[in-house]
Amino acid sequence: MKVATTFKPIPLADGRSIGSLDQVRDFIMSLPEAVVAEAHWKYARDLLLRAVDRHEKYATADARAQMTRALRIGGFI
Repeated sequence: MKVATTFKPIPLADGRSIGSLDQVRDFIMSLPEAVVAEAHWKYARDLLLRAVDRHEKYATADARAQMTRALRIGGFI
Protein backbone atom coordinates (compact mmCIF):
# COMPACT_ATOMS: atom_id res chain seq x y z
CA MET A 1 0.00 0.00 0.00
CA LYS A 2 1.32 3.43 -0.92
CA VAL A 3 1.63 6.07 1.77
CA ALA A 4 -0.67 9.05 1.47
CA THR A 5 2.00 11.70 1.16
CA THR A 6 -0.30 14.64 0.53
CA PHE A 7 -3.20 15.99 2.53
CA LYS A 8 -5.43 19.05 2.79
CA PRO A 9 -2.95 21.94 3.06
CA ILE A 10 -2.43 23.66 6.40
CA PRO A 11 -2.29 27.42 5.75
CA LEU A 12 0.41 29.29 7.67
CA ALA A 13 0.16 32.86 8.91
CA ASP A 14 2.94 33.98 6.54
CA GLY A 15 0.99 32.85 3.44
CA ARG A 16 2.77 29.54 2.89
CA SER A 17 1.05 26.20 3.34
CA ILE A 18 2.05 22.68 4.30
CA GLY A 19 0.32 19.96 2.29
CA SER A 20 2.61 16.95 2.24
CA LEU A 21 4.71 14.78 4.51
CA ASP A 22 7.80 16.11 2.75
CA GLN A 23 6.78 19.67 3.59
CA VAL A 24 6.15 18.67 7.22
CA ARG A 25 9.65 17.19 7.39
CA ASP A 26 11.22 20.26 5.79
CA PHE A 27 9.36 22.63 8.11
CA ILE A 28 10.33 20.72 11.26
CA MET A 29 13.95 20.53 10.11
CA SER A 30 13.99 24.31 9.57
CA LEU A 31 13.12 25.01 13.20
CA PRO A 32 15.77 25.70 15.83
CA GLU A 33 16.72 22.69 17.98
CA ALA A 34 15.33 24.35 21.11
CA VAL A 35 11.90 24.58 19.46
CA VAL A 36 11.96 21.03 18.09
CA ALA A 37 12.82 19.79 21.59
CA GLU A 38 9.38 20.85 22.84
CA ALA A 39 6.96 17.98 23.44
CA HIS A 40 4.40 18.95 20.78
CA TRP A 41 7.10 19.09 18.08
CA LYS A 42 8.64 15.80 19.24
CA TYR A 43 5.23 14.16 18.96
CA ALA A 44 4.68 15.70 15.50
CA ARG A 45 8.03 14.29 14.41
CA ASP A 46 7.21 10.85 15.84
CA LEU A 47 3.88 10.76 14.01
CA LEU A 48 5.56 11.88 10.79
CA LEU A 49 7.97 8.95 11.04
CA ARG A 50 5.10 6.59 11.81
CA ALA A 51 3.16 7.81 8.76
CA VAL A 52 6.15 7.21 6.50
CA ASP A 53 6.84 3.81 8.07
CA ARG A 54 3.28 2.43 8.19
CA HIS A 55 2.01 3.65 4.82
CA GLU A 56 -1.50 4.13 6.20
CA LYS A 57 -3.83 7.02 5.51
CA TYR A 58 -4.82 7.13 9.19
CA ALA A 59 -1.19 7.54 10.22
CA THR A 60 -0.91 10.44 7.78
CA ALA A 61 -4.09 11.98 9.20
CA ASP A 62 -2.68 11.67 12.73
CA ALA A 63 0.56 13.35 11.64
CA ARG A 64 -1.38 16.20 10.01
CA ALA A 65 -3.54 16.71 13.10
CA GLN A 66 -0.52 16.88 15.42
CA MET A 67 1.32 19.17 13.03
CA THR A 68 -1.67 21.50 13.09
CA ARG A 69 -1.62 21.50 16.91
CA ALA A 70 2.13 22.13 17.03
CA LEU A 71 1.84 24.97 14.50
CA ARG A 72 -0.96 26.54 16.52
CA ILE A 73 0.99 26.30 19.78
CA GLY A 74 4.06 27.73 18.06
CA GLY A 75 2.10 30.68 16.66
CA PHE A 76 2.59 29.70 13.02
CA ILE A 77 -1.15 29.60 12.28
